[in-house]
Parts: sequence; structure tokens; C-alpha cells
Amino acid sequence: MLWWDDVAKGLAKLNQQNDTSQENGETTDTTTPPADTTPPATLSDNGKAWFIHPVTMHIFNFESCVCNKHITEDQFKSIMPNDILRNGLFYKMNNDLKNTSLSTFLLKLNKYFTQHNVTSCLQKAHFISQILCESDFFRTAEEYKNKDGSTPSHWNNYKGGANYHGRGLIQITHNYNYDSFGKYINNNTLKDNPDIVCSTLDFTIKSAFWYWINGSAWGNINSIAANNDFLKVTMAVNGGYNHVVERNKALITLYDKFNIKNCLLYHDIKFDNYSFDTSAMINSKWYENNKNKVKEVETALKDFYTTLQREN
Repeated sequence: MLWWDDVAKGLAKLNQQNDTSQENGETTDTTTPPADTTPPATLSDNGKAWFIHPVTMHIFNFESCVCNKHITEDQFKSIMPNDILRNGLFYKMNNDLKNTSLSTFLLKLNKYFTQHNVTSCLQKAHFISQILCESDFFRTAEEYKNKDGSTPSHWNNYKGGANYHGRGLIQITHNYNYDSFGKYINNNTLKDNPDIVCSTLDFTIKSAFWYWINGSAWGNINSIAANNDFLKVTMAVNGGYNHVVERNKALITLYDKFNIKNCLLYHDIKFDNYSFDTSAMINSKWYENNKNKVKEVETALKDFYTTLQREN
């Protein structure tokens, strides 16, 4: 390959030679120039020079996305609220998770991204935007009790009772999900001791990946995320559309922080135009049976997108 600095040296030598030629009848300067120690420019083995298009050089100046790459600590810090940066992750917990360091958390998160084939920047953005909202931006790994410390009445609606309320980054609920996750990690005691899902960092994170790939009644959420179907991803994670605008906001933030605009595959993807008309949810029984909720979600998102356009 012909290196660019070699080309520059070669051109400089050529210019020096041209400057000594006779012009307009002037005599040639016969002074012996100093010895040139610049090594000659060389071509590749086959005698051909490589051409790199200027557009390619421009692209190389961009920061790449997080496809098949670890999320960095700086990238993660950029989406964390100030209270998390001050106090550490899960600081509202009262167990071993309290004040978990970002570096410790990120080491496990990146490991499980790879192990569970959540590798594209698009899939990672959808995953993190959902767990951000499920965990109150990593303040907790367990569903909150009432402010007075009492048990919320809706916890009694979970299969198996209140003890099977939400835990982990995706807040898995119901006794059958705890049982399935326990079998997945070869832990036969988990169903009888569900608190370990929100007291052991490894299980807190791994439970979310189990649910993302295997646990949802809507199927493999990773595949849904690969289609950028935000509305179906949200339903599959949340079982509804609680905080749907906040989830979409988080996704838009991650578009920038994860440099998705520079991704060769997803650079032209949009996170600000979701609608049931373009979602697989339109073919579901839920869609047919919940038209009022559909209208509520559509209105909330349209208002959000209108506000975005005004701000930009």
C-alpha cells in the first residue's frame, strides 16, 4: 500500500526537481544540493496504489456505534441522573446491591449482552431504555412499596401472591416466572426465596436477559427490538404502556449516546415516529380489545413528538 506521507515526500522531491529546470532562458543553478535522505515512496507488491475515497476518510472521523462493542463507562454515565452518579446504583435498596459501582455493573452487563446475543446498537438501546424505566433509572431493583412502607394492594394480584412482586432490572413478577428463571439458572430454591433476584447483582441483571430472550409471552424481545418495534417491545416488557413517553425519551437519548446515527445498518432509523399502524401490535388481540388504551397511547406519543419538533 502507498502511504500518504510517502506520497507527500515523493511530490516534494518532484517539485524540487521541477524547480531546477530552465525557464524563460534563465540558466540552470549548478550548485550541488545537499544529499536527500528521504526514503523513496514505494508502491505495494503488485505495483498498485490504493485509493481511499474522501467520503470514507470523513466517516472514519466519526465515533462508531456500539454494535458488537462494549458500552463504555463514559457512555453509561452520560445517561445517569446526578443522584445515581453521587450515590451509586440501586442506592434506594437496603441490601448488598445498595451503592453498586458503575464499573462493577457495566462489567456484568456487557458480558451478558455478548452471552445473550444482544449485540446490535439497536437492540442494546431498546434493552437499556426499558430497564431504565423498570428500575427507576437504576435507583432500585425491586418494585416500590407504598410511601408509608405498606404493601401495595395490587401486589396481591400477582400469581402466587404479593411475595412475587417485581424484582430485577425488568421487574419479573408472578410465581411461574420466578420458577422458570430459577430453572434457567439451575437454582431450585429461587421460587421459595425470590428476594435473591433483587439482592444479588448477578441475578438482578441475568433475570432481565432471561426475560428478554425467553420469559415474555410475546416471544423473543430481542427479535422484536431488531425490528425497531418500540410499541411491541414495551408491551412485552411492561405488559402495558406505563411510562410509554419516558421509555421513548430514553430511547431517543440512547440514539445519540450510542452513536446510532453512525451505524452502517441503522443510521437512518427513527425513534420519534412510532405508531400502532406500523407495529405488529396492530395484529394482536390486545389491540382489538383495548381501543381506548390504543387511542390514549397514540395521543401521548403524538403530543410528545409535536413537542420534540418544536424544541428542534
